[in-house]
Amino acid sequence: MAPITPNPEESPQAYGASSLSNSPALNGASGYRGKGLVDPIIALTSMEASSPAISRALASALPRRPRSEKRPIPDEQKDDKYFERRKRNNAAAKKSRDARKQREDEIALRACFLEKENAVLRAQVAALREEGASLRQMLVLQKNAH
Repeated sequence: MAPITPNPEESPQAYGASSLSNSPALNGASGYRGKGLVDPIIALTSMEASSPAISRALASALPRRPRSEKRPIPDEQKDDKYFERRKRNNAAAKKSRDARKQREDEIALRACFLEKENAVLRAQVAALREEGASLRQMLVLQKNAH
């Protein structure tokens, strides 16, 4: 049975998602010599230097400094400079929200692709197990015939 290869148009790279499988930490180059297992702490720390996304994720997992209490600005202090700062801050907040939504969409798309690929691989494993069982049975029958 020929292996099923995923459609190149459906690959995660086609979606613009980066693959962690190219990471030296996940490919055993982290210095951890277990039985094919990767120490997640070593993997994360070695990937942290090469991936800003990992750095961001680790930073967001750390406890944050509490925000200061919101103080209303008196109307007499709301000059053109204030409104310009508010305008820039609102634009930056919108840009940040849009970027986060884009990342979440990419992650959801990659998860969908991986779920489909996982289903294909599970079907291949099941077919290969059946083939192995039938070949073993044929071998036993051939041994018994001689």
